[in-house]
Amino acid sequence: MNSCFSSIVKQKIINRLSDDLIVDSKKLDQYYNHFTMKVSTLSEYIDIVTKLATISKKSNYGCLVFRGHSDYSSEYKLIPTIARTSKGTEEIEGSMVNEMLILRPEEFEGINSDFDLLAKLQHFGLPTRLLDFTYNPLIALYFACSSKSKNDSRVVCTYDTSDTSTEDLVEKICGMYRFYDYKAISLDNLIGNISHLRRYHLQTRELLMAKPKYSNERIKHQAAVFMIFPNEINDLRSRMVVCGKANGDEGQYKFFSYKEKEIERLKCIREEPPNIYDNTFKLNWDSFDKLLKYYTEKFTDFNSNNGITINPKYSYIFNDRFSIGRNIQTIDEKRLSESFISIIIDKKHRKKIIDDLSTIGIDKAFVFPELEYTAETIKNKYI
Repeated sequence: MNSCFSSIVKQKIINRLSDDLIVDSKKLDQYYNHFTMKVSTLSEYIDIVTKLATISKKSNYGCLVFRGHSDYSSEYKLIPTIARTSKGTEEIEGSMVNEMLILRPEEFEGINSDFDLLAKLQHFGLPTRLLDFTYNPLIALYFACSSKSKNDSRVVCTYDTSDTSTEDLVEKICGMYRFYDYKAISLDNLIGNISHLRRYHLQTRELLMAKPKYSNERIKHQAAVFMIFPNEINDLRSRMVVCGKANGDEGQYKFFSYKEKEIERLKCIREEPPNIYDNTFKLNWDSFDKLLKYYTEKFTDFNSNNGITINPKYSYIFNDRFSIGRNIQTIDEKRLSESFISIIIDKKHRKKIIDDLSTIGIDKAFVFPELEYTAETIKNKYI
């Protein structure tokens, strides 16, 4: 999508809502710096998500997905559980997955994909590189309101990017637990052929999502879809330079090999330092885009073949160039600003919203259909 999802939503919905439902941009959280609304009742929430769904479909974004946070603050980030630990993914992911498979092999019989394996492990509470979203906005609202946080709650919304064209990449990323030493592999190992570098770049520019084939009653009731987080990618040969301009704006990003003398002659605002890990430059989606654009401009006959493959003539530029970083690539500020919107739920009205959700069948026994939670719901009803 070339257009900014957040801006389109804001433009098309802002005149259809009362002013008290719109959060002043000056009061936005620094992390969740995107268009935000605030509700106090279930009916206000339903009215907003109904309008959002209509706008999304008419703007060719399709279905929406939601995630509920019990606290609206930036301490509750859009980060998978494995990235919240103090240890790098490389150190613990494979150990946790394999220990679970050894201890409870019968639980995973019939699961033939790494993505579905991680989905089931996520279901049982093991930290993974997956982040839960739902197609059902009422489920997200339930999770946002079912705590006793001292702060307001938040429902985060974005558009569904799950697609069969990304299934192979999702499977490879979810299979990263098989590697215990990322230094021994490169991006070539992950994507199979460096000629598909541009495809990898395009697919990971969108938020990677997938629907689990593995299913149980909880996943069905929660209408689950998962966001998948790839590892950081390190560039072994380049660093990014910001070339200054007279008017003091950000300047132009350019990439240069360590061996190129031109970098020494530039008057720069700053030179992005190499990453500490392996003395390399860490690429994000934005810098990856600028890197490929730089080489496209540098070689007039550089052929990206509609954004899919690299001209073999210049394959040497990219072969064995990109290493796998030890940590998960988290969502950057630009994407958080452009691809997401939020609905804040007033903390004073959470209890009433939970009660109202219960009257339409969205309660703990529905969200968690296991017998123990059904028993707890009955107990709380009578005692």
